[in-house]
Amino acid sequence: MSALKTIYVYLGKDHQEIKNQIASLEEKIIPDLTSRKINIIPYFAEDIEAEQLISECQTYPVFSEYKIVKVFDFEKLNNKIFLNYLNSPSSNTILILVSQKLEKELPKELLEILKKIAHLYITKDKYDNDAQEYISNQLRNMEIKFTPDFIKYLVEQENTNISHLNTLCEMIKNYYTADYALTPDDIPNLMTSSKIPNIFEFIDTLFSKDLSKALRIFHRMQSEESNEFFILSMIYRQLKLLWIAKSLLSKKISTNQIASQLKIQPFQLQKIIKQTNNFSLYQIQILFQKLSRMDFILKSLDQSLIAIHFEMFLMSFKNEKIIDRSDKIP
Repeated sequence: MSALKTIYVYLGKDHQEIKNQIASLEEKIIPDLTSRKINIIPYFAEDIEAEQLISECQTYPVFSEYKIVKVFDFEKLNNKIFLNYLNSPSSNTILILVSQKLEKELPKELLEILKKIAHLYITKDKYDNDAQEYISNQLRNMEIKFTPDFIKYLVEQENTNISHLNTLCEMIKNYYTADYALTPDDIPNLMTSSKIPNIFEFIDTLFSKDLSKALRIFHRMQSEESNEFFILSMIYRQLKLLWIAKSLLSKKISTNQIASQLKIQPFQLQKIIKQTNNFSLYQIQILFQKLSRMDFILKSLDQSLIAIHFEMFLMSFKNEKIIDRSDKIP
């Protein structure tokens, strides 16, 4: 393998291509699957402070020469602390930075540093607007109804080359059997190249408290070698959204304002609002505590026992709704 860089940057909207490139790099850096599961840590920039990220990067890997830290939407971490780390990165950590932005859209100082020290991979812009128009015209010709959000969200998740778009349209045609408008809720049944296979369905099912189905999806993701740390980070992200949404709803803040504050689409907020009815603020607090414990277990326990503890953690979502005790929350 050619000499490793300590920082790799992937830019653009071709999620599938970026996913393939990162998967290939991860396999080369950490060939052993068990070590890979322990030493690959994903984050969303909006969910982590620069100090916490740097602390993770400076922690030594477990039973491996390297660890990999991935940060999605990394440009949101553009501050002095983050820039200082980029100039002097840890030699035992490979930092993978991912963004839908292109070069010209990144902050100038950040881009200048990355060009000097990082391996930069930029996918070609597939022109999402063109892809949306193409799919819309194809579906109209098939007399298939759909909402604008359906097309927008589908294009965000899928590879947008013409061959794949034609395959998608054919799949939608086979799936569509009733006289109703397709919405983003139909997308999990259609996806074939999602950037996060099965994770959306898993999160929706888990937070809807359909535990038996959630466990089946979890086992399927495990068989596909999904990373438990990534699954845990997605659970954390959803808990955070529920916490904020439920808190704002109690203050009678409008749904438009909440969607804007959470930076999510209206259809996503409606799903979150529905899920908030399954949890009290007190129960969300307890789940945060159990999630923190699960994070510690993932980093310290023998891999053969991880699945058992993860299932026990998921079981805690099945608890019956607890009376709201928000007066006890700091």
